[in-house]
Amino acid sequence: MQYLDDMERKVSDAISRQVELWKQTDSCYQKAVLSGDAEKMLGLENCFVSMAREAVFDCMVYI
Repeated sequence: MQYLDDMERKVSDAISRQVELWKQTDSCYQKAVLSGDAEKMLGLENCFVSMAREAVFDCMVYI
């Protein structure tokens, strides 16, 4: 059980790090921040999370 908890934490951390990188480098997100468009920012953040999860889950091996 501890192994699964550690794996879940590591995956969550990896996803969060990737999302933060995209937020710092994505021009659409930066424009939304500058204009104060919270709806656009949230939509892009959700998109970034989905993309990161997809990449991680594609690499996982299910036993």
